[in-house]
Amino acid sequence: CTPHDIKVQEIYPGNLTISWSPSPMIDYYTTFVKRDDGLEVSCNTTLKRCYFHSECGFTYFISVFSYNKAGQSKPGNVLNYTTVPCCPTQVKTLFVSSDTIEVKWNPVRGAEMYETKAQDMGSVVFCNDTSTICTLSGLECNINYNVTVYSYSDIRGFNNSCPRKSIKTGPCSPRILNITKVN
Repeated sequence: CTPHDIKVQEIYPGNLTISWSPSPMIDYYTTFVKRDDGLEVSCNTTLKRCYFHSECGFTYFISVFSYNKAGQSKPGNVLNYTTVPCCPTQVKTLFVSSDTIEVKWNPVRGAEMYETKAQDMGSVVFCNDTSTICTLSGLECNINYNVTVYSYSDIRGFNNSCPRKSIKTGPCSPRILNITKVN
């Protein structure tokens, strides 16, 4: 019989677990995992699960077959699983002033949109866009902001494991405390 109740889990990023309910009179199972760029791997096991390495931003197509002395089971449903989009790379600061930070990054696999967030102890400023550049304005002067660029896909949502970068805004303008007329 074709394996049933096939489940795909990514308990830890980078590790896919494919599991299924056992069928009677089976000698072994073979699981095929094909990535949307064509890479294919397989796993033969007498157990009811297989483990595979996965990478961000790909869709994986999964099928499981059972075997015994009489041959191979009929093809079952092909499942697909999409991993989170990759984190933006080469995040660079293009411009900093006393109230603005402009950040740019390289596009990444699987991302349909990006969210850039600047956070200090009390406030958060962010922008959402499909572009790979973001201008964060309305910031406080002379403050260190933790700036994070998150990638997003409709299927998996935000990749919340992206690293942050500390960027300090420019100095504050001098304040005039008093004016004295000199003759």
